[in-house]
Amino acid sequence: MKTPIVCVAALASQVLASPVAYQDLVQDKSPLLWYRFDEAVGATEAINYGTLGTDFNGVFFGPVFLGDASIQGDTAACFEHPSQPYVESASDVPASLTGNPTFTAEAVVRVFATPQNPFYAPFLHWGAPRTGQSVYFSILRNDESRPYVGFYNGGATSLDNYTLGQWVHIVWTRDAGDGTNDDITGSRLFINGEEVDIDRDFSLPGAGVPDVQASPFYVQRATDFVRYFSGNVDEVVLYDRLLADDEIGEHYDALVDNAPCPADLDGDGSLTVFDFLAFQNAFDAGERRADFNPTTCTPSLDIFDFLAFQNAFDAGCP
Repeated sequence: MKTPIVCVAALASQVLASPVAYQDLVQDKSPLLWYRFDEAVGATEAINYGTLGTDFNGVFFGPVFLGDASIQGDTAACFEHPSQPYVESASDVPASLTGNPTFTAEAVVRVFATPQNPFYAPFLHWGAPRTGQSVYFSILRNDESRPYVGFYNGGATSLDNYTLGQWVHIVWTRDAGDGTNDDITGSRLFINGEEVDIDRDFSLPGAGVPDVQASPFYVQRATDFVRYFSGNVDEVVLYDRLLADDEIGEHYDALVDNAPCPADLDGDGSLTVFDFLAFQNAFDAGERRADFNPTTCTPSLDIFDFLAFQNAFDAGCP
């Protein structure tokens, strides 16, 4: 693994969203569902680049902000909790993802602090709103800095946190054990390329052996309609097999290798006084790239962005 970038005064792993090298690795693994969220502003659907094809394109509902720059020319979508935007696939999930399925779910996201309770807001969800009948790859019920992996009314949560306002790579591998595993057994969780410890979410009664029902796929919404968070989504990927540890590590490495310095705003590959000038100009123009501690989908610029930029500049380049 490569040493991650230190950014915004946080000694934490920092993914910088989705370069081409990462997308090439995903493509080679033939995912079923793959929303890259690189559509142009004004698009009405998220293209499914997975093998299920365009029948599973995701329709945008509500004000989904598109074209939010992430890395190396790639873009991401941005969602704001109060307006409750979401994505819904045009078709129901295939039979292989119902019952008690084996799969890997992957996401590259940047979660903002959400003033209202995010309550298991999903990166990806499908199934019926009944015990054991839907899949949640999501935020924990009331802590947007921790993921939850499981089912309606039963699953596990990470014992580690990621940093709000920074890009993070999250992977859940779920082995059904030939259809016998319960809502916890067979689940592993990876944050920024490393497996993290998980434990049962004791606020839920448990789901027993899952029996997932058919529904569309959802991003930022569940079939009971009440679950949203604020932040960016750059990649959502679903595979019909377990990714191996080294595959997950390769994906994370591709996300951080050769990434530009966050503070290199003039794009010349080095940090100089001209980056300060570029930051000042972007700040004065109200541009998103000057928002070094984003909390909304529209630029929110203040003195803390100057401090965050200074910290990123002092951290240097990888």
